[in-house]
Amino acid sequence: MELTPLGRHLARLPLDVRLGKMLVFGALLGCLDPIASVVAALSTKSPFAALLGDRQAAAEIARKQLQAKQNDMLTMANAFRGFQKASLEGGDSGERRFCDTLGLSRAALAEQRELRKRLEELLRAAELLPPSYERSSRGPSLRERHQPPVALLGGKSANRHSNQ
Repeated sequence: MELTPLGRHLARLPLDVRLGKMLVFGALLGCLDPIASVVAALSTKSPFAALLGDRQAAAEIARKQLQAKQNDMLTMANAFRGFQKASLEGGDSGERRFCDTLGLSRAALAEQRELRKRLEELLRAAELLPPSYERSSRGPSLRERHQPPVALLGGKSANRHSNQ
């Protein structure tokens, strides 16, 4: 039995197939950033640390800013986005402050960051990300989103495919 182009890419990802599909389709649909956060969060330890006493109450109040009404997965993406912002603005001390205030595990969020980097490298190597994609950007442009990556067309670009 021969794998489809999608199946070949999924086989190269160090993830459960369902999470790999989320990641691939997130790249294709131009929403990789939140999807990569969710996939990394589901593949690593939860950053939401168990706290005791007064710290628990204070953290619960502070965590309300992360909560997404839609679902817990977007809350995880918000936690990672906040961690990244704190890191960019304040380096290690910004990360520590952010995690201490919200009662989050800095080690778990750092592990998620590393996993995201590895997954993005794999997607880039598989030509599933446009060349213009940068981690800090929101993803591909609208035009790029509607161009199937070469890798999913079995090695033919959309333009070459239509000319043959």
